[in-house]
Amino acid sequence: MRLNIKPNEHLAVVGMTGSGKTYFVHKLARSVRRLVVFDPKGTLGEDSGWNLTDWNRKTEKLIMSDNPFRVRVLAPIETNQVEAYDAYFEKIYNAGNVIVYIDEAYGVTERGRYGKWLQALYTRGRELQIGVWAATQRPTWIPLFMLSETRWLFSFRLQMEVDRRRMAELMGANVLNPIPDIHGFYYKQSDMVNAQYVRQLGS
Repeated sequence: MRLNIKPNEHLAVVGMTGSGKTYFVHKLARSVRRLVVFDPKGTLGEDSGWNLTDWNRKTEKLIMSDNPFRVRVLAPIETNQVEAYDAYFEKIYNAGNVIVYIDEAYGVTERGRYGKWLQALYTRGRELQIGVWAATQRPTWIPLFMLSETRWLFSFRLQMEVDRRRMAELMGANVLNPIPDIHGFYYKQSDMVNAQYVRQLGS
């Protein structure tokens, strides 16, 4: 399977732990020139193969320039994490020409709350050459625009029926069918009528 994902397009990858979603995004991100990874779970460290540098003053200057970078944002030690994350999203919005990967989408929101700059990345980021890639175990726990404003949807194995039904609303009823392969997934691009099944990445 070949995917022609443009740098300013948004995608969502959903699936339970171990279903293959992080591996899938890692493969997609290998050739990304300017990448900011939000790592709320703190699992994409030095030994993860992502080759990321933590966000600091030096990397922030790279983000605001046209230079390449691979930067990680850890969970802020703040009482109001939504506002703390949104300060990063505002800087990315102003920089433009960036792919943002959020490794757990509900980690940057809080009980349905989200920042205005996160929403701006989804609704106006494409014109600024900003692509937002978000992964989540629980698609029902994130704001709907993080799914509805995406051009590409990928659904791996989901544990909860309510999450499978949320994805069926967006991708079609066939995503309710069991996924027989350990890293199989359904995908749907906005131009497609129905989601298609893929046994594994590369097949």
